[in-house]
Amino acid sequence: MSTEATSETQEFKWIGKPVRIREDLLSLTGKGKYIDDLDFPGALYLAYVRSPYGHAKIKRIDASNAMAQEGVVAVFTGEDVRRELNPFPQIPKPPAGNLLDYPLAVDKVRYYGEPVAAVVASSKYVAEDAAELVDVEYEKLPAVVDPEEALEGKVLVHEEVGSNVVWEGLWDLGEVDKAFRDAEVKFEEKITFHRYASVPLETSGVVATYDEATDSFVIYSNNIMPVFTVPLVATALKTPPSKIRFVVPPNVGGSFGGKIINYTHMTLLAFIAKKLKATVKYVETRSENIASGTHNNERVFYVKVAANKEGVVKAIDVKAIDNCGAYPRYEPAGAVIWSQVTPGIYGVKNVRVRFVQVTTNKGPTGPVRGYSRLQHNFMWERVMDMLARRLGLDPAEVRLRNFIRKEEMPYKGPSYAIYDGGDYVGAFRKLLDALDYAKWRKEQEEARKTGRYIGIGFSSVIDSGANNFGQVKIINRDFPVSGNSEAAMVMVDQVGNIVARIGATDTGQSHATTMAQIVAEVFDVDPSEVQVEMGFDTLSGVWAQHSGAYASRSAVLAGSAIYMAAVRLRDKMIKIASHLLNESPSNLEVRGKRIVSKSSGKEVSFDRIATVAWSDVMFLPEGMEPGLVSHYVYRPDFIYNLPDEKNRINNTLTYSYTMHGTVVEVDPETMTVKILKHVVVSDPGVMINPLVVEGQELGATMHGISAALYEDLVYDAEGVLLSSTFYDYMPIGAKEMPTVELLHSVTRSTSSMLGVRGIGEGGGGPIGSIVNAVEDALTPLGLRLRRSHINSAELYGMLSSHPGGS
Repeated sequence: MSTEATSETQEFKWIGKPVRIREDLLSLTGKGKYIDDLDFPGALYLAYVRSPYGHAKIKRIDASNAMAQEGVVAVFTGEDVRRELNPFPQIPKPPAGNLLDYPLAVDKVRYYGEPVAAVVASSKYVAEDAAELVDVEYEKLPAVVDPEEALEGKVLVHEEVGSNVVWEGLWDLGEVDKAFRDAEVKFEEKITFHRYASVPLETSGVVATYDEATDSFVIYSNNIMPVFTVPLVATALKTPPSKIRFVVPPNVGGSFGGKIINYTHMTLLAFIAKKLKATVKYVETRSENIASGTHNNERVFYVKVAANKEGVVKAIDVKAIDNCGAYPRYEPAGAVIWSQVTPGIYGVKNVRVRFVQVTTNKGPTGPVRGYSRLQHNFMWERVMDMLARRLGLDPAEVRLRNFIRKEEMPYKGPSYAIYDGGDYVGAFRKLLDALDYAKWRKEQEEARKTGRYIGIGFSSVIDSGANNFGQVKIINRDFPVSGNSEAAMVMVDQVGNIVARIGATDTGQSHATTMAQIVAEVFDVDPSEVQVEMGFDTLSGVWAQHSGAYASRSAVLAGSAIYMAAVRLRDKMIKIASHLLNESPSNLEVRGKRIVSKSSGKEVSFDRIATVAWSDVMFLPEGMEPGLVSHYVYRPDFIYNLPDEKNRINNTLTYSYTMHGTVVEVDPETMTVKILKHVVVSDPGVMINPLVVEGQELGATMHGISAALYEDLVYDAEGVLLSSTFYDYMPIGAKEMPTVELLHSVTRSTSSMLGVRGIGEGGGGPIGSIVNAVEDALTPLGLRLRRSHINSAELYGMLSSHPGGS
């Protein structure tokens, strides 16, 4: 991996430097404070009774045997929550907006693993044992797991909606019909993107307490989008948001988006805490997390492509059918978020997408790393290879002919997304050189002569960051959310120490290190002299309504907020120093916890300024407010801030991109896939800390490889999940992870304050490059791949059924 400084960071002293990551020490030494480390004497523990069926009526629940166990305090069912809670609000308007969603199943279960009852006991183990004694009588119902069958509506997941359609919309951009009439090359394909889980190191957890005197709640959770989810919890609890204090522990063991919809647990535990007037705790098991945590969007594409004989795509016409599982929850946001990257990384002006999202009897979906965009990226990358194959062209050359050009930046796409700089052609050529592309093509040719199957694949993906919630108004114009914002606070305390806090929650992105570097840049101090408070607390912390760690927003939004807060505070301190030194502010500068005159050399220390500001206030300039605290809420201008009549909107702020090149070998006897070489070239914009950037990019690469080759949530026709443990659902580990060469091709973002881009998600790049490489390897066998997951047994079955196969 490369950590070289670039011209984009030469202007900075600390930004762009590989400063040692301070958060690592606590985690590596086992001293981190996670949700399960929070100890509440006398707390009760919750365990769920979960459905063994994908779709069934709940005929009867008998909890008498569970209640007879020593230590069991109570058992709650769907009837209890329906009686006393509101259903969770829905984003879409009716009829989909009529959907009823509670923290426990009411009347029937709609997916395997859905919570049916909650047992509360004196210990975790008593609760779990007692949950097995709750007798639930079910009447099995026909299940629907295929999204296209769900569209037919023969089996309804939610009868109150009247169909399984959550939302449908149309993007008709440019002159699609004309482009197809004039096209020299036209073809159609079906492409599917599979379902997998987020699988963070730490599962979801909640601790809830209730104060009867103030009729208020304190909810501790590792939710990553706390302020945004509190209104959902408050609506369900029938209480004002101001009555809920939300706390995120200092450490969260990963999320990848999966901890956003754990608000269902938050609501239930708060409800039970009030009913029992006790503290209640719940932490997911790994099987619970896999089965009913968050799954990524499962999607089917029917794609029509129009191109010329040189391999330049002129138009694309897509019908996308999205399977969001049993409950929308954060959905149907994913039904519009894909449009952040409408043309992918390519200069296609004519795009038509008919998008429909349906419910099925599978687990709920929601944001998972690359939320809704990685499916779209994968579709584009398969289209490029399919086009190259039809025309007999090199897939690398087809990409080079279709890339948006550097001179077109910033580039306004057909959906009004504004790509904030980049050199796609330059980055891709760098990838080809690092991959030794020409050498591998020659080796591939020689290998085929001896019966070896080597393949080379590419995936050039774009990944948006810092989203514009105005895009949700495409779904519901009356939904009261738009734009984005983030808050930060910087303080110099009474003895001159610098303290900072942001509203973004840290799930492993090294906020304390990177935010310290930004503040250090402003105050000209070593980052070690900046104290960044970890954890999140709606009572004592700083936050905006959009606060959290999601959508690759922390560096862009929180970084901008903390930078501006620091600048404001620095300017105030210079004014105080100007008054004390009798010097013009323009003649003063900050130098390592001192403010110094550039002409006379006179200086005043931070601790002296702090003393004056906080306590010796008679020496402040006349009319100046005491104290050294700066609070800033950053709200970006997306330019095209709200959707127009064609659903066009600039629905995010920055657009990082990665180019993946993969060389694989497929064993013809077992059809197992071995990665021989994998190279990544990325453009993260200005890197605050290259070590953090590379960690994020390597993690995204690992996640994508795992999705392509290892992770696949398999359901049977009745909606029963067949892969709910690490025995049969196996994410990639360090042993299986190939060596990855990670390079950068940096251009400065034209839309973010510091030139940085959001880079935490990665766009699912390796999925496309691996599938393309495997298909390339199997070209002599005539196999064509249409799915995003490579399964050796499926490949072998395809080979056996293929004409001429063995």
